[in-house]
Amino acid sequence: EGFEQLQNRMITFAALILASRDILFDFTADEKLKGMQFTSEQRKNIFLIFKEALNNMVKYADCKTAWITLSVDNNILIMSIKDDGKGFHVSQLATDTKFKNGESLGGNGLKNMYVRADDVNAKLCTNGKRNEGTTIQLTLRL
Repeated sequence: EGFEQLQNRMITFAALILASRDILFDFTADEKLKGMQFTSEQRKNIFLIFKEALNNMVKYADCKTAWITLSVDNNILIMSIKDDGKGFHVSQLATDTKFKNGESLGGNGLKNMYVRADDVNAKLCTNGKRNEGTTIQLTLRL
């Protein structure tokens, strides 16, 4: 499975979960990604983090719009998932903090996302400000 199949699965999932809740979404993916090689492990974890991020969004964000962007820069994949919801209060989590036990994170499936990112040596950055929405960014060196 190449990147295009992964992209199609992501769009299908987003349409399914967001449309049913009247959340508009904008999905943008860099053309250059089509030629990039990903391991099956990377693809699996990218998709699972993406799914978890959207699940959290529909559960907690109370948003109207979501912006999903996949770009590549210097062989680094950047996946950004942003919403215009109420935001959740996570004091800006440092990108390089490892949450092995998830203690400081509480629920929200955030712990799973950090563990999955860690599995493929990626960095996950979560930024939520009250009433300013939430941005989740995954950075993966290819």
